[in-house]
Amino acid sequence: MTFEAEITKELCAMTGKECIRDCLLDLRMLCEPHEDFSLIADKGWYRGGAETYCLDFSVQQHGASKRYIIKALVAFSPGTAPDFQLRSWMRRREHLERIGVPVCRLLGKGRGVFVEEFLDFAMNEWIVEIENDKLRLLALLTNLTEYCEALARSGYNPICILPNFRVQNGVPLWVDFGSDLGDPIETQIAPEELLKKLKSEWS
Repeated sequence: MTFEAEITKELCAMTGKECIRDCLLDLRMLCEPHEDFSLIADKGWYRGGAETYCLDFSVQQHGASKRYIIKALVAFSPGTAPDFQLRSWMRRREHLERIGVPVCRLLGKGRGVFVEEFLDFAMNEWIVEIENDKLRLLALLTNLTEYCEALARSGYNPICILPNFRVQNGVPLWVDFGSDLGDPIETQIAPEELLKKLKSEWS
């Protein structure tokens, strides 16, 4: 099976559609519903972390290309079904949005599988990209500090900070809603704890 066929299979299962054009329309991936498009992938599934396998692809139309990523959840601990994990991820995603921590754009989800926009930069790559622009670095650090404080106020104590962000158009977006983030605890975390992690990862 080609990479494109694998993507078609996943998206059709996710949307319940039989035609890939209908899938892409349902997921809001086509600008023009009746114009030709191309589905492009140059590699297959790869491990995205302890809890995901990922599949990257692009949709081309009118010479423009937009990248997306399918993530399939795998059991992090024995006896944990991917569907249960997905519900936990979606719950945390929605909560982070409510508390003011920006997240990557979700386009669709199925049984233990979801698809998002692909974000261009890992956080460490973005810091290198703008390392000579002191104003942008300061603005980035200010935003990340605010997000750490929001997480702490809501009881989150993620294992790490920077690796859980990717960057699109200069905007840091949280992308990992699994065990690294975890569920919030009942008592607030001291913001200084998360800021200490941020500082150690930044340096």
